[in-house]
Amino acid sequence: MPASYHKGQVYECVSNDPSDLQSRPQHQHSRSQRLGFVRILVLSLGTVVIVAVVTFLGFLWWGAIASVNEGDRPSSHILRRILGSGWLLRSITISSLVYRVVAGAQTAAATEMIASIFLEGNGCLLPDLARLSLTRCQTAGPFQLAFTAPRQLHDSGNLFTSGLLVALLIASVVTQFTSTILLTDLSAARLVNDPSTLNVAFGFKYPSSEDANSSTNLFNPYAGVDYWTSRPSSYLRFAEISAPPVQGDGVYDTGAIARAFLPFNNSTQRATLRSYEGPATVIDARVICTRPRLSIHTINLTDVYMLSLGDSVSIHGEYEGLDTTYSDPSSFACMVDVGKVSDRPLQQRISLCPMDSTPAFIKGGVRPDLSSYTKAYLFINATSGFENWRENGLGGNEPVTILESHRTSQSQGPWQSLGLNGAPNTGIDATLCFANPIPWDYKISAASSQDGFEPTLQWNITAGTYRSNAVRSLLGSTLAPVPSLERGLLKLASPGNWNTADASIAFNTPDTINYIWTALRTQSYNVSLSLSKRENGDDLPLLVPHRAHIGLFQEILAHTDSNAALAMQALFFTLLQMSYSDYTAEFDVSAKASASFSQDVIIPVQWRGFILFCTIVGIHIALVTAIMVTFFLRTRVTALGNAWQAVGQAVEVAGGETVYRAVDREESSPAIEAHGSDEGPPSKRQRGFIARQACEYCRQKKTRCDEDFPCGLCKSLGLQCKFTQRKATRNEASLGMIVNILRRIEGKIDDSKPHESNPTEHRSIATALRPFNPRSPANSSEVLGVPSFLRHETIDSPAAPTDPNPAISFSAHQVLFWPAIQSALPESVKLMCQMQGGTYSTRLEASRPKLPHATSVDISSDWLSKLSIATLKQLSDVYFTTFNLANPILDQKTYFQRTLGVAIDGNFGICIESCIVLIVMALGSMGQKALQEAGFSGTPASSPYVGQDADMPGLDFFNEARKRFGFLMCEQDLQACQFYLLSGLFYAEALRPIDWWAMLSKASACSAYFWNNLSRDRDEWMLDMQSRLFWITISSEAIERGEVLMFEDPTADYPPGPVEDELIRQLEQWRERLPPMLQFDPKSPLTQAESPSDALVTAWLHARYFVARYHIGRPLLHRALERPASLTEGHLRKCRDAISAVLAWASVIQVTDTMRSCNPLKFFVCSQIFGQICVIYALSVSPYPYIRAIVSDVNKKWTNFALNYLEAGAFSSPAIEQDFKIAKILCEDIGKI
Repeated sequence: MPASYHKGQVYECVSNDPSDLQSRPQHQHSRSQRLGFVRILVLSLGTVVIVAVVTFLGFLWWGAIASVNEGDRPSSHILRRILGSGWLLRSITISSLVYRVVAGAQTAAATEMIASIFLEGNGCLLPDLARLSLTRCQTAGPFQLAFTAPRQLHDSGNLFTSGLLVALLIASVVTQFTSTILLTDLSAARLVNDPSTLNVAFGFKYPSSEDANSSTNLFNPYAGVDYWTSRPSSYLRFAEISAPPVQGDGVYDTGAIARAFLPFNNSTQRATLRSYEGPATVIDARVICTRPRLSIHTINLTDVYMLSLGDSVSIHGEYEGLDTTYSDPSSFACMVDVGKVSDRPLQQRISLCPMDSTPAFIKGGVRPDLSSYTKAYLFINATSGFENWRENGLGGNEPVTILESHRTSQSQGPWQSLGLNGAPNTGIDATLCFANPIPWDYKISAASSQDGFEPTLQWNITAGTYRSNAVRSLLGSTLAPVPSLERGLLKLASPGNWNTADASIAFNTPDTINYIWTALRTQSYNVSLSLSKRENGDDLPLLVPHRAHIGLFQEILAHTDSNAALAMQALFFTLLQMSYSDYTAEFDVSAKASASFSQDVIIPVQWRGFILFCTIVGIHIALVTAIMVTFFLRTRVTALGNAWQAVGQAVEVAGGETVYRAVDREESSPAIEAHGSDEGPPSKRQRGFIARQACEYCRQKKTRCDEDFPCGLCKSLGLQCKFTQRKATRNEASLGMIVNILRRIEGKIDDSKPHESNPTEHRSIATALRPFNPRSPANSSEVLGVPSFLRHETIDSPAAPTDPNPAISFSAHQVLFWPAIQSALPESVKLMCQMQGGTYSTRLEASRPKLPHATSVDISSDWLSKLSIATLKQLSDVYFTTFNLANPILDQKTYFQRTLGVAIDGNFGICIESCIVLIVMALGSMGQKALQEAGFSGTPASSPYVGQDADMPGLDFFNEARKRFGFLMCEQDLQACQFYLLSGLFYAEALRPIDWWAMLSKASACSAYFWNNLSRDRDEWMLDMQSRLFWITISSEAIERGEVLMFEDPTADYPPGPVEDELIRQLEQWRERLPPMLQFDPKSPLTQAESPSDALVTAWLHARYFVARYHIGRPLLHRALERPASLTEGHLRKCRDAISAVLAWASVIQVTDTMRSCNPLKFFVCSQIFGQICVIYALSVSPYPYIRAIVSDVNKKWTNFALNYLEAGAFSSPAIEQDFKIAKILCEDIGKI
């Protein structure tokens, strides 16, 4: 066993003097003394609390799941209070918190026991003796021993104790997630709350002559009442009790049906109502329809597509539900809408005719004593249209003889069918229906086991009809009866005798009167109603209800085999329901009612999370119990919580002198030297070697250090190894010397190689020198997509002769000097070309004046310090809304959080942040003008100190930035590269391509400096920003250069057709794989910008596509001019496609031109337009008709656009001005084609 290992005897002394080693008595404590009162209380009472928490949560889970499975109503009142009042989540959170607190206290006590087991069991390392001893009196949990326990595994006897600690550590971690585990069982459900007492208004006070000023006498219920022509907002939920329908020979009875209106204005209350006991208005919804006996002697066909019928009607046979004691024939006069044969959609031409008198009365029902209020209604359906009636002798106002009964055999159910003599398919069907709603206020009791709904009629656009399934189901308008509860209604309890349930008696309220029966009245007395969809009119002798009523009526007839009783029941009940809902706001009689509603609550719906929680609790209790049993078996003298004992035992074991020497050392450093074992103190070892490169701890211990990092001793003790000044080891020094020798030998071998004698092959690798000696993009041999500063290339040696003033030859300008184009040019243009030369664009741009340096005269010298923060932020926001969209040079978050603040705090002093902010202000001024041009923003900068140049906004800001950057021109970091690129944008916007190229060259050098000297401490943000600048630089270089220059083969001919097809295929594949929001149809490119991103990003994406199509076809256009005889039909088609791409590109460029002041590519666009004009001109004047046909689609509109664009740029660029002069002459001839 190592000398620095404590064997586990707590009172065993380790001392410097072996004579001090003696046996001391070991006082053993009882179990209660070893635990202490506080720990006993935590372990015993805490377990009771944990069991109580589990029991309480189990009660909640059981009650909630049972309520969901058994009817949405918890059986326990306590559960209803907890689940319904929103206390469930709070109860779960509080319960889990109590458990975590108690479990944490028990875990702390168990950790103290584990520390005692380590000390008194198999022992521990002496460096950990103090920590373990003090852990017995106070601890925060098992995490305190997480790094101590692994070091005690030198003795295999500590494996079990360490396993207990690991299990306790895992249990402690899992305990923190108990709330989350319990919440996984929760989900949304609906529960019914306890009944509550409400004050509901249910009716009108009966008018009294004694109180002339009462609200009832002042209220006119008949004013503005016409529910026939109004649309119901929805079909309201109600309570119902019904008997089965009865169907006999020639009769259909819906059965006794009582329906109660729910006295709630709120739709949610009606839909969630589960039980109700209180006052309500009840109607008798029973309808009986019988087959009538018609006596019709005259019939007229009017010129408004209607039949005029009149005579008498009587009941055919007897029915026990009708009282026919006083049955006499009743007269009627009815107008029937026959419509036209061609009417669509086809529907029954049916009319409702109120009777002057009632031939029978409904027996029974809600109020048998009021059966005399029964009303009779005659439904007449015309079986054919106006044309057929007129063909059979009807017309004008001439009467016709009585209808013959040739259709009598076709009579079915309650319908009587009659037809014309000789025309059996032209006739009428009639049925006689009875209803007695008698609305009255009663005390009702209704309940439901589920929530209801209030549907609306939905229009089916395809079929041209209403979707009425939900409404018909709610109203019970189906042939097969459906119970009320299954239709989402409340089941109304039958009081036995409705007379005794009168609301005025039950609630001791004034007598009430119901005006809802007025809903069945029309504006004219006994007027007929057309229940087919025809137009209404003031001069019509019949009323046309609202199309929603007609649609529902027709839908019920269509789905119930023309059951008029169900259709009339639904129609009348809807009208009464509309009336009740309308009058609710004026009710002045109220009473107490009891109602319960369902509500959405979050409750447990499964047991899985709770079972997992119980498993965690069980593991915790079992683990604490196992640790406590082990503690009692393996310890004797420990008293948990006794701080003096913990300190005293640690001092006695380690020795007082050792403890004293450890005071000034780190707690993790072992303060005990190896002094001996059970057999006595070891002999002193001679120090044979002291390491020259020892770590600090080995120097303090005066022990040999193996010079590793970390050294062996520090690694074994788990200490941090530190070297004061670590020098290279002998191995490292030898290796370095060998490497240096190899490098010198390698250099000598390179120097001894013979030099090439051929000067044309004298080349050198210039990868590193390229960014510091940038070449003109016109003379570069770079391939698009590969940056100039990261590619190996060959350059001429310094001995080779070079042109001291290389020209920037833009490819679009070189089109003018194609031999075929030169031969076709007018003499005036040829003279211009000879005078200006082939590099006139470079020469003109290089000789133009520099940007003015003076500040605007209308601003003061200290105008920057007077800028408001609002102005700075406004212009910054404009920059990020415009220029930074297509060229994300700056990170917006970093700019606003750091760059802008540094510039403002330094009062725009000489620093790179001030330069960046000033150039952003300059670009923001340009962007503001661009937004105003496009109509996206009309608010200028608010500061009065900003000098605004109408031709070049932001020039003052730019000049200030240039002044400051003069002191920073040698910077090569990220911000310097950003400044160069931002300055390049300003120059490009000002149409100064030479200055733009100069800025790009400097930005290229900065980017090369970074990527060629990549440091190890780089971060993701820096790499992302440098990558942005990298691609912006190379893409700008490619655009500035104007063409893709590759290896030139003097023997190469035009590209073969498969190459062109492959390029087009790849371009189309790129377009098709764009994100969905960016995909576009080439046949319908973007024509209007709705936002800045459309003009600055989306439009340029489309433009790049079309200009790429043109560039792919440009070699064929050259071939068409140089070798017209070699063209095939396929070649001509591709040439026409290239010209079509030019026209489409022009339409997209017009979209970008809406923000002309934010278009850094204006010079590129002008160059492209100029080159396109040259090509189109040469094709248009070709002597070959098929060549001229290539540009047949080019019109005056395109030439006007091209000239206008060049003219706008000519004011700012001498090169474009010269292009415009040439293009103006050429377009005159193009316009003649």
